[in-house]
Amino acid sequence: MRQLLGSGWQRRPLVMGTRFAMAVPGNEIQADVVAAMATSAGGLTAPPLAAVSALLAGGDASDAMQTYAEWIADPMRRDGSYEFVAAAIAHLGGTPPGVAPPAAIAEFRSLYQCADELRHAFRTAREGLALP
Repeated sequence: MRQLLGSGWQRRPLVMGTRFAMAVPGNEIQADVVAAMATSAGGLTAPPLAAVSALLAGGDASDAMQTYAEWIADPMRRDGSYEFVAAAIAHLGGTPPGVAPPAAIAEFRSLYQCADELRHAFRTAREGLALP
């Protein structure tokens, strides 16, 4: 898992590592997810990393999200992930560097809910219970 999260700009392994991080109990992988968030390469990896970071690390993910938002704010790099990460920062109670439009807030909430459901499904499977 750590190898997937540390794959840098290789988006497929990074996103898979982000999803599988939901399977790890407790906060064993939290720091790796947060570190990956800070160095995300853009719109293909930042949204799932922001949702999972917020879910696993809570407010401890805010600095990593701010770092990413400052990097992606450059007009040459900026994509829709800037607003998504701003919504994540606001969700955590932080002050985002820019305003998150309602669509970005709704997208963040939706992905956050999916991540929470995935975490619950992994937890249920880990505990040996039948999945619904």
